[in-house]
Amino acid sequence: MSELAVVRLEPVRFHVLPAAELLLPKIELPRVRRALEILLMAGSKTNFAEDALASELVGGTAFGAPANLFFGLWTAALSDTSTGSSGSEATYGSYARVSKTNNTTNFSGTTSPRTNSTAITFPQSTSGSVTVTYVGVCSASSAGDMYLWADLTSSRTVDVGETPEFAISAFSYTED
Repeated sequence: MSELAVVRLEPVRFHVLPAAELLLPKIELPRVRRALEILLMAGSKTNFAEDALASELVGGTAFGAPANLFFGLWTAALSDTSTGSSGSEATYGSYARVSKTNNTTNFSGTTSPRTNSTAITFPQSTSGSVTVTYVGVCSASSAGDMYLWADLTSSRTVDVGETPEFAISAFSYTED
């Protein structure tokens, strides 16, 4: 019987600022898990998200909160112009974006920062190996609009049998 490994993508602090604060890992994992801390440095809202929010605040064009957020892993640079169709999304066997209902059960806090209250767990890799360098938050399970993106301080490899995961409170979004 083989043991499965969880690739912990933590801690994560996402800021919509030119540079994010770093968190130091404070985790204890069982022997069968491989801890990988992912620290998000630069990140931002995409132009799509900025324009949608600006149009609602000044101009009265309703944007509304998305019902679901889809977290994805990327292997190459994202930027403010990125969309959910931007190339280089992870492609390991069984990879899929993780859908989270956008509510206070999954994202805590009544003021900034907002953190994930439930783990963001990607499917286990069944084949291939991929090196993750960016994280994006999108409007759909494939393609769609991208709301947020962030690059990682160092790349992380997901190998066969590993399950990438952002632990509870590992994803933190701060609006300044």
